Amino acid sequence: MHSHPAKTTALPRRDLTLTVHADVAGVPADAQRLVMWIPVPRDESVQVLHAVEPGDAPGKVAMVVDRAHGNPALRVELAKPPETVATEIQFEVSRVEERSDDLRGHPFAEPASAFAAEDAPAQWLKDDGLTVITDEVKSIASQIYQPSMTDDQKARAAFDYVLANMTYKKEGTGWGTGSTEWACSAKYGNCTDFHALFIALVRAGGVPARFRIGFPVPTGPGTGGPIAGYHCWAEYHSAAHGWVPIDASEAWKHPEKKDYLFGTLDPDRVGMSLGRDLTFEGQQGPPLNYFVWPYAEVDGKPVKVDATVSWAEKK
Repeated sequence: MHSHPAKTTALPRRDLTLTVHADVAGVPADAQRLVMWIPVPRDESVQVLHAVEPGDAPGKVAMVVDRAHGNPALRVELAKPPETVATEIQFEVSRVEERSDDLRGHPFAEPASAFAAEDAPAQWLKDDGLTVITDEVKSIASQIYQPSMTDDQKARAAFDYVLANMTYKKEGTGWGTGSTEWACSAKYGNCTDFHALFIALVRAGGVPARFRIGFPVPTGPGTGGPIAGYHCWAEYHSAAHGWVPIDASEAWKHPEKKDYLFGTLDPDRVGMSLGRDLTFEGQQGPPLNYFVWPYAEVDGKPVKVDATVSWAEKK
């Protein structure tokens, strides 16, 4: 983990304590083994992880990473677990505003962890399980792109298309999985659906793009409290600017921030994982569609985890 940076930064910044509480109830009496994987905030450039405190974690605790994208997780393992298992972990983390052009050389920015994911943009041209370059995506791409466009112009065209054709709402069932097929047919959903469509469109234009997910941190009065749910965003790789962040769903909800959220991200978030279809050491269930909440298995079978996340502002 990085050393604690000086607070004399010109960029907007949040210094936070994040507390994750996870419960698994109804464990069978004859269960032999319970394993839980708890996401850990990524430690990279705009975000510094200062401390991990497994203050109330039963059993064996180890830090592990998924081999594809280097996402860290705390693995909690118990032999002959009780009927109910409760775990609480605290993280101390800082994040600054992310600006695609301004971060290079900024005193807060330090080299990202040396995972292959950081060095191979081309791998982010491939489909994910639910983010797929379908025939419909190809058709849309052919309408919004011109051969002379740069990577940044293609990404902006995809961003504008998503904002013009998607509606942010959570009604019925089917939304929230980050499926391009859902986004193209239903044309509504939450942040996962918005960014699945953006990522697929950008990739269809030959531009690498990737998914990030974490938690939104409230602004305004107050210094802490519960976090209602997750939030995700995306990045595309520009030949001119490297990885560029965008937040299409927040831009839809706040049209006045549309230009800001193409290339810049506020610091009011904690990034937990990168990419989709994640598998961790020892995981026997299917790959995780995305990883922001704790995940658990009992004797190799996925089980329900009731999790809450709260935040506190560090002074």
